[in-house]
Amino acid sequence: YPGVLTRFLLPNFHEMSATERERMLHYVRERWAVLRQTNDFLERMKTVPFIAVPRPTPEAAEAKTPEVLLRPSELFDPRNELLALVFDDKPEVFPQGEFAGPEWLQVLQELNLKSQVDKDIFLDCARHVEAAGGVSASEVAAPGEVVTKAE
Repeated sequence: YPGVLTRFLLPNFHEMSATERERMLHYVRERWAVLRQTNDFLERMKTVPFIAVPRPTPEAAEAKTPEVLLRPSELFDPRNELLALVFDDKPEVFPQGEFAGPEWLQVLQELNLKSQVDKDIFLDCARHVEAAGGVSASEVAAPGEVVTKAE
């Protein structure tokens, strides 16, 4: 069955109804342990935008739908404390709904969800902080301290 998913269903995912997409994704999550062992399936799944996230506010007003479908590689892992802290005001950069649960996050991580802070992600963080007007003194840590969100 991974071959059917890879050759016929995943390439046409965007044309499916919401119910069909939901059914297929439920099937994928339930059988992930087996499906992930098929390299063709795994590689194709990485290319399919299937995670619904809210559109950024300026785009939402002009869009036909309030959500957009993204690939796991286009989103940040909410389990990463730095990413969760820096982008806490931008829910559209994280998986939403059922995709934010532990089962899906594990699957998404295998599909290239951005879980580790590399040079490019660090620069994204810096740009976001800069655009937000910097950080307050209460959020700046001394060397060796862990940064936490001010309550």
